[in-house]
Amino acid sequence: MGGNFIPKSRYASLGSPKEIASEIGPCNDLQLLKTVILAYKTLHDEKIVDRSWPEDKITRELCVRIHIHSVKNGTGAIPVHQYPIFPKVPKKGRPPTIDFVFRRGYEELSYLAFECKIVDDKEDHSIQEYVNEGIMRFLSGKYSRNEKLGGMVAYLINSEIAECVRKINELVENKLGKTDCLSKASITFNFDGVYQSIHNRAIFLDLFLLYHIFMTFND
Repeated sequence: MGGNFIPKSRYASLGSPKEIASEIGPCNDLQLLKTVILAYKTLHDEKIVDRSWPEDKITRELCVRIHIHSVKNGTGAIPVHQYPIFPKVPKKGRPPTIDFVFRRGYEELSYLAFECKIVDDKEDHSIQEYVNEGIMRFLSGKYSRNEKLGGMVAYLINSEIAECVRKINELVENKLGKTDCLSKASITFNFDGVYQSIHNRAIFLDLFLLYHIFMTFND
């Protein structure tokens, strides 16, 4: 993944502590990433997503197709939609959730979490949400606190990837610095919408790798 790739030898599994990785069986980080992309391609080719769909509806349909591809490819991990990030339910309201995670069967431990957002390069608030309510929640430890890898999914209904990445990077550079900006990932699975960013989560004294998958539904 270019010059910023975190070597496997350093972390054993980028997506979880070593002991969790050993329980996952045949799946690994890149297999799960590929499964998400295959599910997107299936959903895209079906041409059922339109601009009236809210984010959660797109994510729900994406997770159905991820599950189908996971079973077909024997990854040993399944997607769980709307996953609670804290075990205790607050006294008022619903527990905070991340959009979906992979987990192995009945195991409680999550493995590789994804936060999803609809992004429109003509609407600044969507760019701000992607950064402030997506990227920053991973870096603060609200999401994937005990992991070294996470994923963001951007649904583009009426936008181009390059312009969305440019605007996201403007905000990221302003908040975090240029070294935290998104760059193209070299591992693409014949798909141009995969980016990555490397962050220093100082509070945990470690590096954090965040994948960004840009899914277009405007053609």
